[in-house]
Amino acid sequence: MARLDHSISTVRFGVLGQVRICGTEDVLPATYLRRGLLALLLLHGNQLVPQERIIRLLWSQPPLSARANLRSQLSQLRHDLDEAVPGLSNRITVQRSARGGGGGGIRMAIDEREVDLLEVERLVTAAQLNVKQRDSVTESLFQCHRAANLWRGDFGVDLPDTDWFRAKSAAMAELRCVMAETLHTAELTTGHYHHALVGLNTAIAEYPYRDRLWLLLVGGYFLAGQPTKALDSMRSCRSKYREVGLDAPSVLVQLHRPMLDDDRAAVKAILQIL
Repeated sequence: MARLDHSISTVRFGVLGQVRICGTEDVLPATYLRRGLLALLLLHGNQLVPQERIIRLLWSQPPLSARANLRSQLSQLRHDLDEAVPGLSNRITVQRSARGGGGGGIRMAIDEREVDLLEVERLVTAAQLNVKQRDSVTESLFQCHRAANLWRGDFGVDLPDTDWFRAKSAAMAELRCVMAETLHTAELTTGHYHHALVGLNTAIAEYPYRDRLWLLLVGGYFLAGQPTKALDSMRSCRSKYREVGLDAPSVLVQLHRPMLDDDRAAVKAILQIL
């Protein structure tokens, strides 16, 4: 079984943006197949991944040479790991098929805190829980900032163009949206209106049909004492959605009356902030 050497405490693996191994030396695997192999082993960390599954994840239409190519990529990946941290390749073990041939699988031992994407997932999940608890909102803010600092680029950069990598890339785009929503919810809850509004305008420029981002922007302007900008943003949302044949989010429409009544408590309740 692959060994997790706890004496190797400085290694970090990046799969957000450039795939990289950060140790005593920083190493960027040279080929998209090698980067893909490392990424899928990290995201299946501590699991035995069957060889046939690895081949299906790396190639949409596996060539006849797929098994031999996989062996070559694995050998080169071991070299990359040892270049980053001597002995790091011991994290990888290969289980051979009992009958020989193309069976068996590969396992890579990891600590999830070493992998940027897995650490982001952990931080965002914790932040989502903390933002709903009055005594833990500041911790949620801290966790979101830590996650944002780890996000060095989108998942899937220069990786194999297969269904699994595309699906994972879409899931990470969703995670990034959730991270932004959680961060700006925490900022509004703690009264950091300027930071929240700047961030929300940036996020909406990238994700213009995300209902909660618009809700937080409109409600955030109102809570920040800028009701005119709140109403202008509501009109902008309606116009943007109309361009693609959509109605404005119903939850956004619910803000209109409380804002006209200057009812901050009602606005906060709709925004689901404490």
